[in-house]
Amino acid sequence: MKLLVLLAVLFSVSASAEPYCAKDFGSFLVFFQGDEKFQITHTTFPLRYSYVDAAANPEPKTVSIEIISQDDALIAKLPRYPAAETIKPVSLQETIFMEKGEVYVVRFTKPDTDYMFDFRFMKYNNCWQLVEVNNYSL
Repeated sequence: MKLLVLLAVLFSVSASAEPYCAKDFGSFLVFFQGDEKFQITHTTFPLRYSYVDAAANPEPKTVSIEIISQDDALIAKLPRYPAAETIKPVSLQETIFMEKGEVYVVRFTKPDTDYMFDFRFMKYNNCWQLVEVNNYSL
């Protein structure tokens, strides 16, 4: 009997340790936006990242970095997905749209500025993952 109880406890712990995999993107995004640890576990590394080099001559150009590891992302303090409580106070506008297939893009802009970030999400093994961050700000 003790063995059955132990197995039941172990099974329930391992089942709850599974990552949350929402079927719809909106439900997933609520979890993603509210928990930094959840963000890390639902980010594909190496993470594709690009930004605009405003100092490039003769005009700004997009620079892509394809090899950002999880450690590099944490150390470099790359732009993080804005937490829900910070969006309104800093006047960010959030737009969500779907690209081809099941690729969702969450775009953050700030009115009257050149601030614009895109966060791209795809589904892998029935779980949404952040796969790319594009910083279009100048």
